[in-house]
Amino acid sequence: MHVVAALEAGVVTTPGDIRIHAIRKTLHGRKAVCGAGPILGLVPGRFDEVHEEACPDCLALAVPNQREAG
Repeated sequence: MHVVAALEAGVVTTPGDIRIHAIRKTLHGRKAVCGAGPILGLVPGRFDEVHEEACPDCLALAVPNQREAG
């Protein structure tokens, strides 16, 4: 489980994917928590501050109980 308040937000290099992803840092660079790919650029703020266009897979992985609450 990830602590969502500690995760950065960014966009991936996948063409057409305009969602904002939660980021985990690895030895090979920043990657989306959901596995969507390498990060192209960071979004100001943290992932928990993003309300629009957030990747639902990253949200489910970063906050596992979120689906149950909805």
